[in-house]
Amino acid sequence: MAATTALIEDFVTRLRAVDGSVDVVAGVPAARDRISALCAEAGGTAVATAAASSFAPGAEVAGDDLARIVAAATGVSHALLGVAETGSVLLAPASRRERLVSLLPPLHIVVLDAATLLASLDGAAAAMRSLMAAGAAYVSLVTGPSRTADIERVITVGAHGPRRVHVVVVGEGSRG
Repeated sequence: MAATTALIEDFVTRLRAVDGSVDVVAGVPAARDRISALCAEAGGTAVATAAASSFAPGAEVAGDDLARIVAAATGVSHALLGVAETGSVLLAPASRRERLVSLLPPLHIVVLDAATLLASLDGAAAAMRSLMAAGAAYVSLVTGPSRTADIERVITVGAHGPRRVHVVVVGEGSRG
């Protein structure tokens, strides 16, 4: 079932409210172009999960070379679904190395198919239970860049993960 324009708008609003950035593009070629531009802006190398590798031209697929993931300026991954009510994406990387693609680089780009966008967390919880029952080792619901207030209750962005999260929604229309 395709996501409605209202769901996409809710997702965009909620993600931006937590300092995430987002583009809605009409199709795969536009997604590739946008991701290439974001990687170029970030400078340095880029790494991608296997599921996102076709969206990140020139990015190395996260393999056995941990040093490349650690040194990368950008990580590109593919979300299983998105949640409009929170601006979250559900990630279920196949390996520890693929999980690190979403955690170590300063910029994390997430590809999200608009057709997988859900209205609420209820559907995401059901999907997470299903993934865990099937033996998925790494399941994460991500909402914007990493943030903590551990030190003197001051919000710090990027302390335990990426400083920037940019979601590229592939589907209906175009929005910057």
